[in-house]
Amino acid sequence: MASVVNDSNGRRRVQFEFDGKRRTLRLGKCDQRTARLVAAHVENLIAARATGQPLPAPTAAWVQTLGPELRRKLERCGLVEPERRLTVRGLVERYMSRADVRASTKTARGCWARELVDFLGDRPIETVQPTDAERFRDYLIARGLAGATVGRRLKFARQLFRQAVLSGGLARNPFDVLAHNFKEGKLPDRDYARAEDVERLLEVCPPAWRVLVALARYAGLRCPSEGLLLRWRDVDLPGRRLTVTSPKTANVGKPWRLVPIVPRLAELLEQAWDAAPEGAEFVVELPQYRGKSDNWVGCNMRTQLARLMRRAGVFWRRPFRVFRSSCVTDWARAHPIHAVAAWAGHTVAVAGKHYLTVTDEDFARAARWMPPTGPAAGIDAAPGDALLPPLETGGANSDSRAAQKAAQRHPETSCEIRQDEPQPVGEYAYFLDAARRNLLLHKDLVTPTGFEPVSRP
Repeated sequence: MASVVNDSNGRRRVQFEFDGKRRTLRLGKCDQRTARLVAAHVENLIAARATGQPLPAPTAAWVQTLGPELRRKLERCGLVEPERRLTVRGLVERYMSRADVRASTKTARGCWARELVDFLGDRPIETVQPTDAERFRDYLIARGLAGATVGRRLKFARQLFRQAVLSGGLARNPFDVLAHNFKEGKLPDRDYARAEDVERLLEVCPPAWRVLVALARYAGLRCPSEGLLLRWRDVDLPGRRLTVTSPKTANVGKPWRLVPIVPRLAELLEQAWDAAPEGAEFVVELPQYRGKSDNWVGCNMRTQLARLMRRAGVFWRRPFRVFRSSCVTDWARAHPIHAVAAWAGHTVAVAGKHYLTVTDEDFARAARWMPPTGPAAGIDAAPGDALLPPLETGGANSDSRAAQKAAQRHPETSCEIRQDEPQPVGEYAYFLDAARRNLLLHKDLVTPTGFEPVSRP
């Protein structure tokens, strides 16, 4: 039997005997009715333990709704089983065991997960507060990481805790307060790999690296995932097409895509095919960057590429990303954006957000362009290179000022010179015929004798 004992200052406790020992469950300040209700549930718990029978439904529901403090007291008394509370480490392990997460993603995010566990500690996830999330963000910033890197790691932490919220193990995601701090970097400040710089790099690259760089720059392949997995059976040189296997988009229904082969890439692929040994499977012969299952997971290719860039005298901060974005930018100048998105393997929105780059050539083209005039242009005329006069690159001391003056109308110096016809500006002589002198004017519609009909003599 469990009995309620009233202490001073309104405090109450429940005394009972269990496992041959006299035990006390201190409830603190509460009313008599609540104390008696707890005592009744304690008796049911003791009876269930002694007989091995299931708990009555009201007591089972009461145990499920217990607060953490009262539940810990019942656990110490041995009346309820210790609750298996999900910890930060357990949350990470549950994510790493998911079948829908690729092995490459688990490898890349494994270090992020270990860093999160080391910082927060292996404690229950419900004890992680928004202040802990802010401290973790400040810790990443203090390490000198770039804004985009900090944003990606905070996104991963938010993703982990969101799964706990969806499963019902957590009431609120502590990393939701940092949503406004998820930065993607300075998007306009992107590098662009010019063709002449890429050719300098190709000159110092070994054959396998030459093919890999060409696939990244002239076909927009993701490296190392798509570049190292490209096989010769996927290369159609006569048809000028590549069938690219894409592990990144396989989970969204796009396991492969078709990519055009530009002339420069076709030349390099033909050279690689002629030099490939008999029975070669992969286009890029770099077996040291593949695992036992011919996978690219965990390889470090940037170190060797950095050596090659130093040897060629070129530099890009994120070379493989720059190669891909430069290729997408070149495609976008000459082809519809939906075709570019299909070749690159992403959506139009992603292309504009992460890949398309404004280069100096774009500014030069815009500075040289002049809108067409006259009936030959038409309402649907689009700006093109045919309308672009030669670009003056000589600087302030060049003959551009003289050319500008020559294109302007010469000032009239005498009243004896008449300009009955409009003068063209430079080489552009688009004028409407209706704008010529004495054409379709109201005075041409009036007879010499006025509006009245001419009477016969």
